[in-house]
Amino acid sequence: MIQTEKINISGSIIYYYFQRRCPYWLHLTLQKKEIQKSLSPLEQTFIQQGLQREKKYFQKLKEVFGEDCVILKDEGKDEASLLKRAEKTCELMKQGLPYICHGFLYPEEALDSFSKKLKQKFSLPFSPRFWGEPDVLVRISPKGEPPLYTALDVKTSYGTKFPQVMQVTYYAFLLSYLQGKWPPLGFLALQDKKHTFKLEAFSLEETKWILRQFLEEELWESYQKERAF
Repeated sequence: MIQTEKINISGSIIYYYFQRRCPYWLHLTLQKKEIQKSLSPLEQTFIQQGLQREKKYFQKLKEVFGEDCVILKDEGKDEASLLKRAEKTCELMKQGLPYICHGFLYPEEALDSFSKKLKQKFSLPFSPRFWGEPDVLVRISPKGEPPLYTALDVKTSYGTKFPQVMQVTYYAFLLSYLQGKWPPLGFLALQDKKHTFKLEAFSLEETKWILRQFLEEELWESYQKERAF
């Protein structure tokens, strides 16, 4: 059986695209070119600060909610480790756990037809693989009802930014295939002036259509076109 190459579409691709609005960056990413060096020292510093804030937020949730919060371990970025974490995330979601930190979303079977449709429509030499790593999955449905989750991302900014909203929208897109329903809203844990956390909620009603347009058209048009940069 011939193995088809896969291209991973992750939350970071969504974030950086809507941050930069740069088709050149997106084209190189999909072509698997070496572009990591394009991150400036300042951007790398922000990434490290973000990781530190994530850990701090996880610990805060654990202190407050105890057994209602689980922090999944990062056992590696290889495919086997990510799939193992995705399986554990699904198990915890089925249990209805209120807070799942550092989960991994990979609705492979549910998105299979969507991926095949894109591959055929744009004559892609690979299969798109949609997965993502939200900071926190939050159960928003009351007890006694089927579990319904949304995503929360921890950020270092003081205010909500559009790329952050689109990244959370992407995680909600993945969740919609895992739980059969879109959550109505997403969350960002931002900084306040005291360097603690403030929670911002936002509707996904408009951004989910922006995301669909990107995933179904713009993303693959950027891959196909040979642009004269």
